[in-house]
Amino acid sequence: MTPDEVVEADRTTFPGGCMAGYIVWNSRHISAYLTETKLDRNNLILFPDQYTEWLARRYARGQLALALEAS
Repeated sequence: MTPDEVVEADRTTFPGGCMAGYIVWNSRHISAYLTETKLDRNNLILFPDQYTEWLARRYARGQLALALEAS
């Protein structure tokens, strides 16, 4: 999807808040990160770059996916 298509899909799927899709997506990835690394949530606050690097590694392997199909 193009960035404009993502925005439109988000507006359609989450009419009450255009960032809701991202917030849900990010929350799921934070949970997966904490489970996989066995870190405490405070580590995410103290060391946000580690989470960013973890996401980048997953993205590089093509494992990130946004389910943005509007119903």
